[in-house]
Amino acid sequence: MNNIYIFGRSIGTTVAIHTAQKKKLAGLILVTLLTSGKDMAKATGLGIVSFVAGLSFRNIDKIHNISCPVLVIHGTNDQVIPYGMGVEIYNKLQTKKRMVTIRGARHNNISSSFSGSYWMPISDFITYGI
Repeated sequence: MNNIYIFGRSIGTTVAIHTAQKKKLAGLILVTLLTSGKDMAKATGLGIVSFVAGLSFRNIDKIHNISCPVLVIHGTNDQVIPYGMGVEIYNKLQTKKRMVTIRGARHNNISSSFSGSYWMPISDFITYGI
């Protein structure tokens, strides 16, 4: 599995992190990632019903089980998943890591309107590592 990369974007980061736990992978690429379902409910103004999210999508609790190199990409103007959630996950990582902050990028234009800033770090990560 040393040549396998897992890629997750948005809600897909929950599956990517869950799958990558305790695995010897070449790398994990996380784009516009969230900390948890409960945090997302609060961030979107649904804090009053955040208890419904319970323990769903708990990336923040699983991230300590990641041992492979990790590339995190997040836009500063993400209107769906706050940039701070990506920073929080990045800061909790205890492995080789790199964070790419794309200034001005939103949730749904990060790979198109900012393609050079988005795709080049992914290519470099896969080609050269961290």
